[in-house]
Formats: sequence, C-alpha cells, structure tokens
Amino acid sequence: MPARAVAGSRAPARAANNYWEKPETLADHYAQHGKGVGATSEEEYTRMAHEFYLNKGQYQVKVDKEGITRVYDAARNLFGAYNPNGMTKSYFAPTGGQAYFDNQEWAMP
Repeated sequence: MPARAVAGSRAPARAANNYWEKPETLADHYAQHGKGVGATSEEEYTRMAHEFYLNKGQYQVKVDKEGITRVYDAARNLFGAYNPNGMTKSYFAPTGGQAYFDNQEWAMP
C-alpha cells in the first residue's frame, strides 16, 4: 500500500519498512529474529518494532551518549535499539533476558 498524507498532518504516512534504519539489513534481521518476536512477515516485524518504540514509556529505557535508545519489556522479553530519530536498529527477544538489557550499561554515559 503506498504512503498517503494523513488529514491534518504535515508529513506523509510512512510504510512500516521505512522505519527500519538500514533497509538492506531487514531481511537478515527478520530471518534471525522474526519468529522469536512472533512476526509472520517483514512488514509485521518492522511494524511491531516501531510500535514497541512508540510505546517505550511502558517499558525499561536507556539512552546512551550518542542518543541510541534501548528499550526492554521484561514481561515479554523483547528488546529494541533505536536511533535518535526513532529508526529501528534491531528488535528481538534476547537470550539473556533482563541480564542482556542490564549489560547495556557499557553504552551508557
């Protein structure tokens, strides 16, 4: 479905995969992590990752000195990393769970 302008908005709506930092890495990320997060397509995977970012206030969040936001939902064991502009770098269910998120301290200011 093509992007359309939303009534009353200044920016056009964006297709889900436009929220992925590097589109050339999407297929690999989806192949590695899609099933683990419950996604059944690349589009669903990118949508889930973006919605996770938009709802980050409900979860544990760390922002490093470069503005990279890391989000973790302990209840569902989901982790996402996002650029300062909100573009998804990665989204997956970490093997280490909470410890994986806690070990992100190396990147914190």
